[in-house]
Amino acid sequence: MNFDPQKFFIGLMDFFSILLPGAVLACLEMDVAWPQIIFEAKYRALADGERLAMFLLASYVVGHLVFLLGPSLGEIYGCARHYSCNLVRSFACEKPI
Repeated sequence: MNFDPQKFFIGLMDFFSILLPGAVLACLEMDVAWPQIIFEAKYRALADGERLAMFLLASYVVGHLVFLLGPSLGEIYGCARHYSCNLVRSFACEKPI
């Protein structure tokens, strides 16, 4: 099997919509949740390369979960925006005191 590095390509859409949010969340939970998932002593004994591989895999998986939850978060944002726009309009339409 021949490996051609030119065919290994991560697009900008993949990077910004999946890997970047996943990396941010994985970085935030790295010291809190990971020792709970993997035993504490085993986590501390991992080499740097193993931790990096674990971080990349976790950021990929968590990024996909965030990407899948995005549309439902968009609906919540739409409702909140509609409520806040109506609130601002009601204050703008009142007569000054």
